[in-house]
Amino acid sequence: MTAVGSPWPVLVATGPFTPPRLIKWPIAAGLSALIVYVLALAVFAPSQSPSGEAEWLANYGGAIQTLNADQVKLQADESRPNAELALGDWRQFDQDAVNAASLPNPGGRATAPWREMLNDFIVGSQAIIQGIDTHNEALIKQGEVDLTAGGAAVSEFNRAMGLGGQ
Repeated sequence: MTAVGSPWPVLVATGPFTPPRLIKWPIAAGLSALIVYVLALAVFAPSQSPSGEAEWLANYGGAIQTLNADQVKLQADESRPNAELALGDWRQFDQDAVNAASLPNPGGRATAPWREMLNDFIVGSQAIIQGIDTHNEALIKQGEVDLTAGGAAVSEFNRAMGLGGQ
């Protein structure tokens, strides 16, 4: 006796396929939830707008003013031969930059220059402090390079925040 035909049963379908109800409702509910989630993100997503930049400056502009005041003191120190006063001012500038680094990012295009500026200020001031302490001119020069890069980041930050010649 020989077998004729396929070893499995033949499926015979009549009419269009209708999936069971238990399969339909989870798919519909999942797609609906996904659409609602995407719409909620689009509507309620935080954006950095001019009012957001103004709000950030209102909340954290004091840190910028403190760094500016420190830089004024450091520029005044260049004309005075008092190394101890200068070293104290560098330490204060370094600490104020570290404090500013703990603030929230401004958001948008200003975040990268803000972080770069603070990093350059911290690394540069620490190099200068160490260079003054050890009388190492190479460290002082490297610190000056870092501070110059920080100055370029300040310009980019000002542009991103819509600040004029500050």
